[in-house]
Amino acid sequence: MKKQTMKDNKYWSIHKEVYMDEFDKLDNDIASIVQTKPYSPEARLFNEKVEKAIKDKLNSKVAG
Repeated sequence: MKKQTMKDNKYWSIHKEVYMDEFDKLDNDIASIVQTKPYSPEARLFNEKVEKAIKDKLNSKVAG
């Protein structure tokens, strides 16, 4: 399996979908923090969750 070294178009397409899906699930207060304070613990945790979901989707597409 080729290790992905750069974030390609497939990554960014999945990123947009996952980001919006996860963002829509956030409480309004948390969503506001994520948008206005990108280095906050809430934003960091949100981004980690998004990255994990992207990685899972990319791996399932490779395996499937």
